Amino acid sequence: LGVLFCYVSYQLRDSHSKSQLKKQVDFIDFLIQVLEWIPLRLLALTFSLAGNFENCFEKLRSSFLQFNKDGDNAELLYAYAGCAMPAQEASAKQDDEIATDKESLEVQALLGLLERSQAIWLSVLALITIVGL
Repeated sequence: LGVLFCYVSYQLRDSHSKSQLKKQVDFIDFLIQVLEWIPLRLLALTFSLAGNFENCFEKLRSSFLQFNKDGDNAELLYAYAGCAMPAQEASAKQDDEIATDKESLEVQALLGLLERSQAIWLSVLALITIVGL
């Protein structure tokens, strides 16, 4: 139901007409910000557990209560992922190698971060199932 509600909210935001009231469009934008706030913070917390904890948790703590309507959540998510990924993999490359190698290392590091995050959430769900909450 939550995914369906988010999908409908995104469709309402993207398909509004010019005759629609600005108040309604602003309400839909606010609703989307609220819907994205919790999952974004949970994912950032997971990234801090799966990656560089000190660096990512410090960034999460500084922006945890930040709720800005004009803020870009995709940019914030990219910043969380960037601080959680190990920096030594990207800096270990030689300067004479092409940029695609550096980009492929970033993609591989991001995939590893996502796999570790998935393992954390699977463990949490397994514990919830075993305990019976």
